[in-house]
Amino acid sequence: MLTTAEIVRNAWQAEVMVPAFNVPYLPMVEPLVRAVIDQNVFALIETARIEWLTFESQGPAAVHAEFVKWQNPDYVRLHLDHVCLLYTSPSPRDRTRSRMPSSA
Repeated sequence: MLTTAEIVRNAWQAEVMVPAFNVPYLPMVEPLVRAVIDQNVFALIETARIEWLTFESQGPAAVHAEFVKWQNPDYVRLHLDHVCLLYTSPSPRDRTRSRMPSSA
């Protein structure tokens, strides 16, 4: 089975887009997965931090748990979208300095 990175790379090389659907509400996962399978395409199911905070997706663990119920890796994969690691401190590359910008 190809990895998600290989699928995306192959699509890019073929000049084909891979659709991605953000999931702000957990009940959206099942119909999205079913629609992708019905259309016989490949897509990513995404969740972003804004969905965890603003809507009802509850966080990456909850989205993953719901996704696992309906997953079919031949058609859909889960992707955490816009997960900013910029502000982690300390950086694994530099254990002595914070990566937090002074304006944050």
